[in-house]
Amino acid sequence: MSRSLFLTVVALLVVAALAGIGLSPAAADPPLECTGAPGNPAPGTPDWYARELREVRCGEERAQDTAANPLFALAGVENTARDGDIYQGDPFRDPTALGGHRFRYQKVAFTDPEGQQLDARLFLPCDSSCSDLPPRLRRFAPPYPAVVVVHGGSADQEMYWWGVEPLAEAGYMVLTFQVPTAENTGPTVFPADTKAALDYLTSTPKMPSKTGEVNPHWKDLDRSRIGLAGHSAGGFAVSQVGQEDSRVSAIVSWDRAQSSPMRPGLPLRTPALFVTADYNCQRVPVCVPQPYTAPPDPLGPGDKDTDFQRLRAAGVDTMKISLRAATHLDFTQFGIAGTGSRYGAAVAGYYTLAWFDRYLRGTRRGAREVARSAKHRLIATTFDDSGDVHNISGGVFDPLTQVNVPAYLDGQPVANRLSFHFRSAYYLDNGATRCEDLRAGCPAAAR
Repeated sequence: MSRSLFLTVVALLVVAALAGIGLSPAAADPPLECTGAPGNPAPGTPDWYARELREVRCGEERAQDTAANPLFALAGVENTARDGDIYQGDPFRDPTALGGHRFRYQKVAFTDPEGQQLDARLFLPCDSSCSDLPPRLRRFAPPYPAVVVVHGGSADQEMYWWGVEPLAEAGYMVLTFQVPTAENTGPTVFPADTKAALDYLTSTPKMPSKTGEVNPHWKDLDRSRIGLAGHSAGGFAVSQVGQEDSRVSAIVSWDRAQSSPMRPGLPLRTPALFVTADYNCQRVPVCVPQPYTAPPDPLGPGDKDTDFQRLRAAGVDTMKISLRAATHLDFTQFGIAGTGSRYGAAVAGYYTLAWFDRYLRGTRRGAREVARSAKHRLIATTFDDSGDVHNISGGVFDPLTQVNVPAYLDGQPVANRLSFHFRSAYYLDNGATRCEDLRAGCPAAAR
């Protein structure tokens, strides 16, 4: 997406968001209550429609938070002034400011199948070179499990630092890359470039990529524990490539493209987490929440439950998390305005880290406690602070302390953060641990 087009899209989104939640740039409605239990009014009643209208406003709550947060705007201006260009991700997530303190960070590049040089980034856990490490973050020794993160169509890799940086802080090597603008919406480009990214990630001096490139941190990589994560078109790509490519051991798909189901006949073997939003887009990139006029099919939205069903039927560990009051843009954290719900990215990040801890870090010899803890976080009925430790994103401005307060999850009931329209479910341990509706509660025996 070009800078001018990006600004235009974001401006339209902000106007739509502010209008949808009853805001003008100078005024706001009373604070929403989007944290507590949503209730269970009967369909068709006034209370049911009132809840729909409230949830639509909750679906754009982050726009209200960031518009009223002077620190968010200030960080964006400072980043732009420093770089001479628009920083397109959450300004609190700028890796040039955080690198060497929360994680390590390096700009790299590799060649795609078309012969184009792709701008890429490597994020690594902190080692002894990091200074001023924040409380509860720690240094990790190699070899590191790794995750390749694939951005969505018409998007930029910077918009996904909310998911990338926590993984690096938690002990993972993470590779991201930028699909060329002219091909940023192509349905076949994302899988091909994802495979090229895997080639680059796993390259060594003795076995370079097809174009002779080598991962500068090849010595630090645990090649037996590699995962993929992606959003939208990237979510479709990782869902496909992660099943096809034997180098991949775990998948996280963030609200994969509605029009891109997995290939029929695709062999299924890789554990996969699917995170979906309450509201589908009207026409990408316009993804404004709209109230439902009648209860939708709980096996949705759209056909986004089919991935979970397909893996479960094949006996492969899988999980589906449906975010409450969330949109497709919860996963794209823009740098000049907030989009989506207040808690969407935080919940997605919590489950993403737990999934990779269970199926990557937790599979190492001697890592039984890592796996046990990760499984507990996946099936818990109350959030702990495992995600909050890594959450520094744009949140609510506290006028008393003059600081940014991110959307923390610790202590919240899981059910209150999940969609009440669409089910969240899991099938783990080859079916020994399963749940058909996480919000409704699961049998104690399943744990």
